[in-house]
Amino acid sequence: MKDIISTVRIISNEISETEKKRRHVSDYARSNLDMVAETKPKKASGAIAAVDGGIVSKSLHGMDIVLVRSGGVCFTYEEGRIQSVIHKPSRFPDYEAHVFGSMSESDWRMKANILRQKLEIERCLEMIEERPGMLLLDGSVVPHQAYKPNQDQKGCTELYEELIGRYRDLYKKSLEYGVRLVGVVEDSRSRTFCDMLKQVLSGKIDCSVLDMTRDTSLLFSMLKKGERTVLFSYSKDPANHPTLSNLPDYGKMIHSLYIKTAPHDRPLRLDFLSENPLVDSQEISSVLLSISDHHSSYGIPAPIIEADNISKLSEKDVDDFYSQIKTMTGELPDIMRMRREQRPF
Repeated sequence: MKDIISTVRIISNEISETEKKRRHVSDYARSNLDMVAETKPKKASGAIAAVDGGIVSKSLHGMDIVLVRSGGVCFTYEEGRIQSVIHKPSRFPDYEAHVFGSMSESDWRMKANILRQKLEIERCLEMIEERPGMLLLDGSVVPHQAYKPNQDQKGCTELYEELIGRYRDLYKKSLEYGVRLVGVVEDSRSRTFCDMLKQVLSGKIDCSVLDMTRDTSLLFSMLKKGERTVLFSYSKDPANHPTLSNLPDYGKMIHSLYIKTAPHDRPLRLDFLSENPLVDSQEISSVLLSISDHHSSYGIPAPIIEADNISKLSEKDVDDFYSQIKTMTGELPDIMRMRREQRPF
């Protein structure tokens, strides 16, 4: 027990020291660099839509069950007040069930996440026909590079190409309809801003702490509520980016910024598609600031919260689905639970 307490003390001290170094860098950057801008909230008016998705899985002896769901909402605002809410396809959307048999764990997890993303983007294509002024995605507007199959995962390649096609359709319609397409990344793990800041600060102060810092950890103290970072490109080299290289006509139109919407919450990363990023970034920031101001420690836009509420799936959902299958089939080998769930002691 003494060893554990000693380890906890050492790790706690290291975390505290690292935070002191981060604050030194953030204070210097605030005082000496023009990388922070104030955003004035703008009362939302018109339609703002949002889409989210959910996924849950259960591994059995001979197969894996995956449930995916996606829901969309469209809030109509007038002078900052919500006048109406539309749910697509309904307030309680059905889930899709998929069963994977003879696939490796990495392959079925890859395929499941591509299916989830595809379902979300198809829901976005449905929501964009409502012609909202803004369409919010829970997550980036760029396909997640962790779910791009490699050459050996042939069972996922065709499905991934379909996903890229859906993204291409969404980008095209967003620009054609004049709908601002915005990805709201709640828990960004990116280090793009820190890398950019390190280049600017090199030779001025010791900024080595940025090598072990995520953007939101630094910006938590660097930004105050209502402030955002300068605009920056999602990728410096879209042509060689793992996923944007599959979307060559749009890679240079994806831009990013961070904004702090609540005093005690971490900043959000906003990724958005735009041909006029300077104008759009100001409008997006101002509106999102106003529709995220409902809790001092949770600054998520209201439409995103509602989209999450109707889309999320729980372990109970997949357990109930499994129970229904078992009732119809009986105790067959393929649907037996994993041994780790059946230990008698």
